[in-house]
Amino acid sequence: MKEAKLTEQLPLIIVCDRFNFIHDLVLYLYQNQQFKSIEVYVQRVNPARTPAVVGGLLDVDCDESIIKNLLSTVNPASVPIDELVAEVESRNRLKLLLPFLEATLSGGNQQQAVFNALAKIYIDSNNNADKFLKENDQYDTLVGKRRTSKLRIPLQKHSANSLKSW
Repeated sequence: MKEAKLTEQLPLIIVCDRFNFIHDLVLYLYQNQQFKSIEVYVQRVNPARTPAVVGGLLDVDCDESIIKNLLSTVNPASVPIDELVAEVESRNRLKLLLPFLEATLSGGNQQQAVFNALAKIYIDSNNNADKFLKENDQYDTLVGKRRTSKLRIPLQKHSANSLKSW
């Protein structure tokens, strides 16, 4: 289908989605500058595949602004946050998700995965980590404990149970 150079990408998108060729699909669409087709895929066809799409875009060194824009068009309730965080974190680009996660949180999404990812980002960047950890009780305390002990910032002296009450 790729060799056919279809004018409409939807048949290719549907076949690739059905047989889990997401990375190949993203690579093809990106190389052919079919950004709108990528957007259609994560918005209308299968938003649950957004993590794989973002991972694929990172693998082809896609500009971060394109990825951020793509994420801003997706309904966060349809995106598996844990998977998205894992895809981006495995490529050491977690901070890329900050605008998406903050918008997701301000939109009322109370998933623990959102809080965990934000805690990781705030701790890693030393950006109001203390304030976030004190004011929020939705994140997994083990995430905060592991992150702070790796970075050896002052939070490490607190046990996992006391991080929230700190």
